[in-house]
Amino acid sequence: MPRFHGYDLSTNHGAVVELGDDGKPAWYGYVTDVQKAVRKGALGCGHHLPVAKMKKASGRDPDYLHVARLQFWGQLLDHWFQIRRPDFVAIEEFAFGSRTRGQHDIAAISGIARYLALTSGSKLRLHNPMDVKLFSAHEGDPEPEQMIGAVVERWWPGLDEVVAVVKGLTQAGVNTVLGDLADACCLARMAWTEDLLRKGVIKMRDLAEAEIRAFNRATMARPVSVLGREWLVADDRWMPRQT
Repeated sequence: MPRFHGYDLSTNHGAVVELGDDGKPAWYGYVTDVQKAVRKGALGCGHHLPVAKMKKASGRDPDYLHVARLQFWGQLLDHWFQIRRPDFVAIEEFAFGSRTRGQHDIAAISGIARYLALTSGSKLRLHNPMDVKLFSAHEGDPEPEQMIGAVVERWWPGLDEVVAVVKGLTQAGVNTVLGDLADACCLARMAWTEDLLRKGVIKMRDLAEAEIRAFNRATMARPVSVLGREWLVADDRWMPRQT
């Protein structure tokens, strides 16, 4: 049975959600730098990214934290790919044109996930953040709570039970975890939907108007819409050759 993964990745937090061929959540994993937000549930669990300890260990080297965090993410992403073996992977692309160090770090983490998807034989799709919002909340600039609510209502009724407010953990901390999982779930759902559209199981007319816009939207960076492009897969032509 095919497995559909969605990855929402940032520097200090992020998530992956897996859907089965029925389009329902089958597994998840998430990362948080807040220890109290780490939970183990029926479908998956959280992982603590010890940013404070990394900063303390960095001494006077400003690059240490960035490299230590990249190592953490690389090992965890590799573990997720090895244990779950996704057939389809959708990743939210980082912001285009950004010059901040944080965005460069997100690009590095996302790059690891993209590389693992290709080398593991997955079919890969990158999605613009606006398309993800359109597909889930049916509007281009929803509040995080709207994104979470839309995913709970449409695809994952148990999402809001993954982590809850406890002593020392604010609602904002909870919403960071739930927001990452909601975005990852939406990305997985977009991969699942694209697969069904390409197979002819469903038609574009079966989707909501905002979902059609998400698949049909073209930008300067991507002048051809999603369905006008094939899945991204590893291409043996670009393997290094010995001369």
